[in-house]
Amino acid sequence: MEIVIAIAGKIAEYAVEPIGRRLGYVCYYRCNVKELGDEIDKLQTAREILQHKVDEERRNGLEIERSVLTWLERVDSIKGKVEEFQKDTGHSNAVCSKWWCPNLWVRHQLSRRAKKIAKDVAEVEEKEPPIERVAYRTALQGLASTSAAATRGGVGKTTLVKEIAEKAKKANVFEVVVMAVVTQTPDLKRIQGEIADILGLKFDEESVLGRASRLRERITQEKKILVILDDIWGRIDLEEVGIPFQEDYKRREKDLDEVDLSFRGKYKKREKDLGEVELPFGGEHKRGENYNSCKILLTSRNKEVVSQMGTQKDFQIQLLTEAETWSLFQAMVGDVDIVNDTVLHPIAIEVAKKCAGLPVSIVTVARALKNNNLSAWKDALNQLTRFENEGMNARVYSALELSYNQLESDEVRNFFLVCGILGDFSDTEYLLKYSMGLGIIKYKDTVEGARNRIYNLINTLKASCLLLEEDSSEKVQMHTIVREVAISIAKKKHNAFIVKFEDELKEWPPEDFLRRCTQIILPNCEIQELPGRLEIPQLQLFILVNKNSSLSIPDSFFECMGELKVLDLTGMHITSLPMSFRFLTSLRTLCLDDCVLEDMALIGALKNLEILSLRNSVMKQLPTEIQKLTRLRMLDLIGSEIGMMIKQFIIPSLTKLEELYMGNSSITWEAEGSNEQRNASFAELENWPRLTALEIHIKEAPTLSMDFFKKLERFKILIGDVWEWTVMNDTSKTLKLKLKTRIIHLEHGIKMLLKRVEDLYLDEMNGVSNIIPDLNGEGFPNIKHVLVQNNAEIEYIIDGILHPYVSFPTLESMVLNNLGNLRAICNKQLMVNSFDNLRTMKVRNCNNMKNLFTFTSAFFQFLFEVEVSGCESLEEILVIGGEEIISHSEECNRVEFPHLHSLILQDLPKLNGFGVHKCKNEVMSSRTQSSQKRSTAGVLMPLFDNKVTFPKLETLKLSNIRLNELWHDQLSASYSTESLTTLIVEGCDSIKHLFTSSTATYLTNLRHLEITKCELMEEIIISEETKIKEEITFPKLQTMKISDMDNLKTTWPPHLAADSCSSLKIMEVNNARKLVTIFPPYTLRNFEKLEMLTVIDCESVEEIFDLNATETNTEVAIRLKELRLSGLPNLDNIWSKDPEGIFCFHDLQLVEVLSCQKLQYLFPASIAIKGLSKLQILKLGNCGLKNVVAAGEEREQIAIFVFPELNSLALKTVKLPRRNSGT
Repeated sequence: MEIVIAIAGKIAEYAVEPIGRRLGYVCYYRCNVKELGDEIDKLQTAREILQHKVDEERRNGLEIERSVLTWLERVDSIKGKVEEFQKDTGHSNAVCSKWWCPNLWVRHQLSRRAKKIAKDVAEVEEKEPPIERVAYRTALQGLASTSAAATRGGVGKTTLVKEIAEKAKKANVFEVVVMAVVTQTPDLKRIQGEIADILGLKFDEESVLGRASRLRERITQEKKILVILDDIWGRIDLEEVGIPFQEDYKRREKDLDEVDLSFRGKYKKREKDLGEVELPFGGEHKRGENYNSCKILLTSRNKEVVSQMGTQKDFQIQLLTEAETWSLFQAMVGDVDIVNDTVLHPIAIEVAKKCAGLPVSIVTVARALKNNNLSAWKDALNQLTRFENEGMNARVYSALELSYNQLESDEVRNFFLVCGILGDFSDTEYLLKYSMGLGIIKYKDTVEGARNRIYNLINTLKASCLLLEEDSSEKVQMHTIVREVAISIAKKKHNAFIVKFEDELKEWPPEDFLRRCTQIILPNCEIQELPGRLEIPQLQLFILVNKNSSLSIPDSFFECMGELKVLDLTGMHITSLPMSFRFLTSLRTLCLDDCVLEDMALIGALKNLEILSLRNSVMKQLPTEIQKLTRLRMLDLIGSEIGMMIKQFIIPSLTKLEELYMGNSSITWEAEGSNEQRNASFAELENWPRLTALEIHIKEAPTLSMDFFKKLERFKILIGDVWEWTVMNDTSKTLKLKLKTRIIHLEHGIKMLLKRVEDLYLDEMNGVSNIIPDLNGEGFPNIKHVLVQNNAEIEYIIDGILHPYVSFPTLESMVLNNLGNLRAICNKQLMVNSFDNLRTMKVRNCNNMKNLFTFTSAFFQFLFEVEVSGCESLEEILVIGGEEIISHSEECNRVEFPHLHSLILQDLPKLNGFGVHKCKNEVMSSRTQSSQKRSTAGVLMPLFDNKVTFPKLETLKLSNIRLNELWHDQLSASYSTESLTTLIVEGCDSIKHLFTSSTATYLTNLRHLEITKCELMEEIIISEETKIKEEITFPKLQTMKISDMDNLKTTWPPHLAADSCSSLKIMEVNNARKLVTIFPPYTLRNFEKLEMLTVIDCESVEEIFDLNATETNTEVAIRLKELRLSGLPNLDNIWSKDPEGIFCFHDLQLVEVLSCQKLQYLFPASIAIKGLSKLQILKLGNCGLKNVVAAGEEREQIAIFVFPELNSLALKTVKLPRRNSGT
């Protein structure tokens, strides 16, 4: 019975459960359909969030993970199924109505489908990728030789290329990245200068052509360089700038050894013999042209312009989407809560939309409305809406005009317009000169007050995003579109007549316009002649930058310009000032820069003139009539050439003068005490009671009162004959001193300057035993930069006994050169806050110093760069502690240089180590004891131990130092090498190896390794017997250079783990006399990315690639492009055997083999047949080759090899047989 009941129960279970499930589908139809809708809504929301992240990462140039794209596709697929289900017409039959009952079968089927699809939706949702792992950064893909981004203004081209430059640097795609802005008014000298500054190139040449030649030569020295030219408006000649194009590289190949041109004739016969051999001689070719050592990236609004420049690849930058626009708009508005404000939110969204997706419009409008009330937002929306249907330019204009109108005052608005009419880059000094002349600046009681006001207005415009951020305080930069709007407003508001730089002045405007005109701007004027007279009674500003050397000014030209306030005539040759100058009674600012000025007598008629600028102008003498300019407040003679001295009594009459600039001018002052007194003396400056700014270069220290110098707010004063007027640090108070007198006789006025100086240069300075307190008893509280050189008396920079106070609290850089008696920076413990901001420390040729730093660790917090060289007695760089200054053992713990990026130590023959610790009440550390022992016994110790750390050190250069190894152990290496990217070791004769296998594993970021003239070094990496596990060594190393290593026997350790040196691209070995093989068999798989290999003057090298013990299942492709071998008299083989099936070399483009007398064959057969399709240059000289190609051991038929890309063949002292069985 129990069995029957159990069987019956089972039957019921199997029968009832399916029935119940089916009834459930019918009963829960609505619930299942709703659940499906909810699930798909959740999935769609998740998809949108992820899609936003995908769009953002794509804009950032990242690659999207394949799993993310697959998931998005699955969502779209399942969403399509849901939509298809929801559109099923059966739903109308599955619900009840008062006319009919539902179709239960249809209801069941739909409910069941809903349940199943909901399950699929849930599964897709569960597999949503994590949002933080949406994308990844790939290595930057190579640009074409010349690429361009061409799109409308305001889209963000400049921002994009700056980001490209930054990423290229970080990813080490290029060794050097340089960038220059071209603008509408390309100044080739400025562009050359911007590029040269980044390359560290100093020009001696003055001409554009001469500078271009130097710059081109410098750029071609770089292996991989990216040159970015931003904001190109018209075709620019790269050759004229000095940027090498492909043709330049081709021309350089002409300088290679002579090509055996007779081979061309012989080649025709050989071609017939060999049948399929093809050697096209397309002309000379640069070494590795396809290696693309110089890439050029251009940006422009005009695609035709960059196409005319021969770009190979162009791309466009799209406008921002609505979502991107809103995101940027919110960020720029800042703290205003426009999302949760239900009234403001919809208005803000519409305002953002009206900005048309242009970043420049979005940013300026958002900043203009920041912190404004609701009515201002509504008014802004109305203004922007008016131009909605008038095209993109009108919409952009309206957005920027809105920002202009929202500026806080007429003063700011008028200053903005002055910035606009001056061009993309404006000099703040000219902004000051023009703005003061036009009277648009408030608080202009003093020139210094007006200058401070100018800086404040600049900051206001930057905050409104109407000016761009600039590194230099001497320049302001404006976006080109913003400038166009400023010019447009100036034309409407001031009836301005402005000719663009690239346009020609063909005719003057109509007379009725000129009568209303207040501003005329001619920035690049090549007009042949000026009208005899122009009637412009309301004109206030006239700027003419002349490009026509023969242009003259008619005498009557200015007669009807009585309201003129600012006149700038640049680049003119003026034989005499026009007679109509006497009508310019309202003139406040006159600029005659870069002019040749002969008769200037009429300048005395300008009674109300306040600013006179004669920068870089040539004149016979400073006219005596200047003494009539009794209201003159600023005189600028920077770079001027004045044939005669300034006549006596001119200076005393200018009693209101506030600023005098005479730097780099040829003016000579009358010597003090001279009996002749025909010319002005420096002492006459004391007659200027209002003088607050002075730039001047004089031979001897003047005798002037303290009061005179005390009033100076800004000064650049050079005293002595050793100084050059070069570009100086961006400070307002610079003093360079070389005095013949002793310090005790120093004038009080100079002492006053020493108290206030920010940038100080000292040469010789007799009678000085210290800098503090001898020169400044207050510890130089304001100084930022100091250079002291050529002094044999100074013992300490700071005498802490005489000055037990804070010293150099704001100092950023200190350079000490040739101080023969200098013992130390300070003879006592420094006070807290001394050297708090020091970034750079350079000490050269200070032969009496035994250590550099004897300070507490607080001193090193911001040090960025340290260089010590040529100090013959230096034993340690750093001594921490000392019995007289430290009493707590914790002071002897590890010392960290947290921000040090660069450390250069060279020519230090007695250096025992970097750091030594001394602690009171403690036994000296073992390192200290060892240091003392080795100093007497000549025992060498490691340079670094684990007591001193450099967590951010990137560059380490060691030259001519006695040491036995760099790091004491792997612990000390781990503290100082994690960020190291460049290591250069030169002339360290005592070191036998550079790394142990343990310490080498910590150099995970090393990219450049250079070892030179280390006489005893036998191995670069020495293996440790106790080390069993192989670890990755140098995974990011890209460049390795070895030269003049007499005893080096191997470049690699006995074992290399996979991925060790796997990024190496360039390897150069020069004059390593005992090297036999460059790449042993166990190393080759590590060098797949090797692109350039150079081996020169290695007399023992027998093989380059040793393949004898190499075993492999798959063939590995080596990316070698350039192979240069020279001066290898014992080289038997480049490849020890044919690498077929082991390695292939399909990318070879250049092969150069010279003076390898024992070399029998150049290429194994497999490489000749399969691997030379890209070979472009083949150069052979003084080699004992039997043939270019070796016979394959197992080849029965004659192999035919083809060089389809070869276009340069050079053979010198090479005798090849006509043919052999292997070719």
